[in-house]
Amino acid sequence: MAAALSSFGQTFYIGLFSGEIRDDFDLSHGQFGLYYSLATLASGFAILWVGRLVDRLDLRVISALTVSTFGIASIIMALVVHPLSLLATLFLLRLLGQGMMGHIAITAMSRYFTQARGRAIAIAASGFPLGEAVLPLVAISLTVTIGWRNTWLTSGLALLFIGLPLLLALLQHQPRRDRLWRLKQHRQQRPGHRASQRQWAVSDVLTDARFWLLMPIILSPAFYVTGFFFHQVHLAEAKTWPLQWLAACFAVFAATQFTGLMTAGYLTDRITARRLLPFYLLPLAGGMIVIWLGNSIWWMPLYMALFGLTAGTSATIVAAIWAEMYGTRHLGSIRSIYTSLMVFSTAASPWLMGSMLDGGLHMEELAMLSFFWLLGVSSLSFLLGPALSKRQRHA
Repeated sequence: MAAALSSFGQTFYIGLFSGEIRDDFDLSHGQFGLYYSLATLASGFAILWVGRLVDRLDLRVISALTVSTFGIASIIMALVVHPLSLLATLFLLRLLGQGMMGHIAITAMSRYFTQARGRAIAIAASGFPLGEAVLPLVAISLTVTIGWRNTWLTSGLALLFIGLPLLLALLQHQPRRDRLWRLKQHRQQRPGHRASQRQWAVSDVLTDARFWLLMPIILSPAFYVTGFFFHQVHLAEAKTWPLQWLAACFAVFAATQFTGLMTAGYLTDRITARRLLPFYLLPLAGGMIVIWLGNSIWWMPLYMALFGLTAGTSATIVAAIWAEMYGTRHLGSIRSIYTSLMVFSTAASPWLMGSMLDGGLHMEELAMLSFFWLLGVSSLSFLLGPALSKRQRHA
């Protein structure tokens, strides 16, 4: 539920309104991309501190605070009339949607599940493709009928009066679940107990070279999927793809994302996320080839399918790898660092790609450059394999 509700702050959803927003505020591709990037960048800084609340507050409290504020921000989006208020509202949507909602969902599953962690993360993260399958068609239909501002008003009311009560109902057994997890953590800290895995502190993670070497590999999907989805309307126009067809193809993206989630979840439990890492970027690289070379409308579902496979496997593999490498005791704080860096990458891509488009670069040329980058970082992940597989134990 939390993963699905994050959709209202994700790029694929906000990007659906990019044409109307640019028209209302008289912004170019690059200018709106800059606004979006600044808001996303600020949210990336904020989540370094806000994200740690997942380790300190009851899951019900942090969930309720996040969803209710998120709903209010969506309602404000329907009312913005000044570029500065647009910037502030985009900041809230990115912080609470892309940042906190997904962070809460995946941190909770990574923490409370051990033996079936990969499958648990995959099931929770299936909310992402659910939102991507349903919301584009709903949003476009509502925009045509009641306008883009009333569509955002409807989104905010849905978060407050449907999402919030359902999420709290699903967390009714959280006190018992948390008590059992804390009891397990307490037993592992007793003198003489030999822990199966070192529980890394945040300061130790920041000095671990493996963490920083992983960044180009695990941040690439967020950077490229965000960038191309943010400029999806321009991509459709450049390829002469109907916008309704683009929205319909999100169902393909969602289906393959779900497939990637479940497949990666099963394989993570069998062979670990670290061993899957070198392969998960290859479908995204294939999607870049499709954008680079394909023009027919029938290439669109293939591009969406390949993007979806990497998006799905990424959600499971990246979530599990932190627990595998660094333990679960400080997982919320560790994930907040990753989430912040991920948000920074998604802040850079709309502005960078928008500026390139304003400068005369074509979407096909962007896809070509992206393909060679993905090929390079996939090679890096193969070289990192032995270092990532080292197990860290302590008494």
